[in-house]
Amino acid sequence: MARRASLVSCALAATISSACDGEGGLVYEGTAGQAVSVELMEMTPTVAGSIDGAAPVRFLVDTGAPITILDVDSFPDLTPGPNTVSLDAFGLRFPEYDVAAWDLFATPPGTLDGIIGGDLLIGFALSVDYRGERAWLADPFDPALLPGSDEVEPERTAPVFLLGGGRSQIPTGHLVHVPPTRVIAGLRLEGRMEPIAAVIDTGATSLVLEESLLDELGDSARRPRLGEITVVTANGPVAGYWTRVYRAGLEGGDAAPVSDVPVLVIPGTELFAAISAEVGLPVRAIVGGGLLRYDLTTIDYPAELLRFSRYVSTDHIPVDEFVSVGFTVVDDGAGDWRVDEVYSGTDAFAEGLLRGESVLRFGGRALAGLSLGEVYGLLSQYVLGDEVPVAVARPGGVAVLSVLVEDLLPSYLEP
Repeated sequence: MARRASLVSCALAATISSACDGEGGLVYEGTAGQAVSVELMEMTPTVAGSIDGAAPVRFLVDTGAPITILDVDSFPDLTPGPNTVSLDAFGLRFPEYDVAAWDLFATPPGTLDGIIGGDLLIGFALSVDYRGERAWLADPFDPALLPGSDEVEPERTAPVFLLGGGRSQIPTGHLVHVPPTRVIAGLRLEGRMEPIAAVIDTGATSLVLEESLLDELGDSARRPRLGEITVVTANGPVAGYWTRVYRAGLEGGDAAPVSDVPVLVIPGTELFAAISAEVGLPVRAIVGGGLLRYDLTTIDYPAELLRFSRYVSTDHIPVDEFVSVGFTVVDDGAGDWRVDEVYSGTDAFAEGLLRGESVLRFGGRALAGLSLGEVYGLLSQYVLGDEVPVAVARPGGVAVLSVLVEDLLPSYLEP
């Protein structure tokens, strides 16, 4: 099924900076460098953690978010606004840690419960192993923690700038202060000679480009396009679309670009203007999991370096990740499933599938009571060119539509 993108973190730039006292005051207990399990949600890393010794919950590890935030739906005892808690994550304890709390996520409690942001990460070298699905905080960076040469290639590095910060207002109306936590790097795209200022954002699903930058790259008639899609941001859902660039890579001494990269574009967004104003540079791109996942990626905050170790095998990246039916479904909250989005130009659109319709079955299997993973599992049984019988409830009975499995975002290779 075609994916919904998530840009939880950098969208916060329009409303907040952070809630930490500064770079030098980070206090923690325990031994840094402990690898913990990561669950990837649409290419964004999440880890288990706890607040004040309570049961574990799930946090987004988000270098694009300036502060650590808790969702008040998951923590109803917290007061909306600044709070001080004991935070356990990455095998470490952060006693008397300052966080912010508000109604952060649109997802149900227990899906995501908070964000570990730059105010905590800035004291460490954060490593995310996308293939091994683990992460760790080192203090300082320790190359001995990296996998062996049979798993990753020799490390490459790229300089970054830590910018932004200052005093700002969070959605609860409180003023907070932050250190500079925006990780700014140079991004090279296709045949452009000059690098583009980009935010490194583990909380974003993909490489995100300013629409005017995509226009400058040209070749719009040949580029694939999928949309409109709903992009879930901290400031609410917005409309965007997918396309591709034929080459993208971060600037560095031994830059290793990636070919045929999916790109997300959000027309009309003020996101880039807000980030640019905060950091004092014209930021035109966000580098998220869609590009970072090709490497074991370390954001070494104290050294102001990105460290990349390209995976020897990239079998964790699906070659057919955009092969699916041209619609998405959503749980209506009562155990039933409804059509959420239907993408124009797809067979699902041509067959007349409508947003909001109740989906009863895929093939002969009823969807009522299934989890999202089980629904995805049903669709994964179909391959490119197959037709999926989709039973929907309509006035007067049940209609069964045959919806083609398509490549929704075909490859875009160098001209």
